[in-house]
Amino acid sequence: METRPEYAISYERDIYERYLAGEQTPSPAEIDWWRPLLDWVRTLTQEGRSLQRVRIVDDPPTAYQRFSLWGGQWNIEAGERISYLRRDAAQTLGLPTGDWWLLDDATLVLLVFSDDGDLVGQEVERNLSVVAKYRHWRDAAVAAGMTTAGVTGSEGGD
Repeated sequence: METRPEYAISYERDIYERYLAGEQTPSPAEIDWWRPLLDWVRTLTQEGRSLQRVRIVDDPPTAYQRFSLWGGQWNIEAGERISYLRRDAAQTLGLPTGDWWLLDDATLVLLVFSDDGDLVGQEVERNLSVVAKYRHWRDAAVAAGMTTAGVTGSEGGD
């Protein structure tokens, strides 16, 4: 679950700034730090495993959310399922406000960010009752989510 309106991930900075400036940007498959992620997604999905995420988006989407919509198309082509959920819908569903991963429905990883949006840590939770709550929230978010086209009104984002 990605819930922040903006992120400041250091390795994304160059490509993000080029995107914001309207410059021609290489596809993620041509970017050294993104290509291994796409290869990993392809490998896992070819093995029959599923990867899915829900991104909470504002209306209108922030600059970073537009960047994520643009880049997400390559993750989807690699086999990841990405859904988008408007922030007001997420609030109506009572979803937690922080970012988190749910691994194999058994391990919860709560992501910790600095105020400016840089990832600074993780907290792992395996308590079954806590993990069950997050599975419920994940399932509700996926069910209520929409595709890129539902957010942008066109396939592929910007």
